[in-house]
Amino acid sequence: MKMKRTMVCLTALLMVCGAATAAEWINGDGDRNAAGGGNWNAPLVPGEWLWVHTLGGVPMDQMPILDSDVSALALGNTIVGFNGTAGGSLDLDAGGKLNISELKIGWDDTTGPGVGVVSLNDATSEMWVGYMEIGNGGIDATLNNSGVIHGARLYVGGWDGADDPGTGQVNLLGGDLWVAEDGQFKVSADSNVDITDGRLILAGDQTALVNALLVDDRLTGFGASADSNIQIDLATYGGWTTVTAIPEPATLGMVALFGTGMLWVRKRRMI
Repeated sequence: MKMKRTMVCLTALLMVCGAATAAEWINGDGDRNAAGGGNWNAPLVPGEWLWVHTLGGVPMDQMPILDSDVSALALGNTIVGFNGTAGGSLDLDAGGKLNISELKIGWDDTTGPGVGVVSLNDATSEMWVGYMEIGNGGIDATLNNSGVIHGARLYVGGWDGADDPGTGQVNLLGGDLWVAEDGQFKVSADSNVDITDGRLILAGDQTALVNALLVDDRLTGFGASADSNIQIDLATYGGWTTVTAIPEPATLGMVALFGTGMLWVRKRRMI
């Protein structure tokens, strides 16, 4: 049921996209309320759909926050950190819920790359997003997740087919990160997904991909310099690959396959 609800939400989200309208974050009311109309340079109310949103150009401590008081905000193509020096951030605190068609964290446009950070800070934070691009054009961009992200596509360190991928970092600190389209989870050579107290859940059997990312340190558990035990689980959700990390003394190159559909990969991180 959860997977079905995820796909329904994403489908509905992509269908409601309207005409191109831009809204830039200015924190005009000074309260960092992401749903406050006075905080954007174009009118905005909770649930209203505007196509392009840019978060950048004001100090990082004035960037927007979503919490239980402004839940269920819907945004279109949202760029967090863009154009050279314009850094940006977006925080979802307890109860914050957000629908986004396209989320680009750190974006290189005409004047160079920006630095962006998006954080889901609580188990009750939740985001539905069709397309996620974390890092583009050689920049640093970060996604921190302690909540639940229902995603369709996730590209860490660039965009699909990019000739010049950027640098992206995903930190799974708790909760779940779902990627609902088979084959649409990609991590560039200079990027990383690190799992601590969270789960990465990928459509299809992605055992080969996960092992390849582990070899290149593009997927790690508890940091690239720590011993980690990566669990690949094909049994919990049929047709999905669930990846978690459990800290324990690791043995070099030891792999065990169990009849339950769980693959445990122990790898020693060399400092």
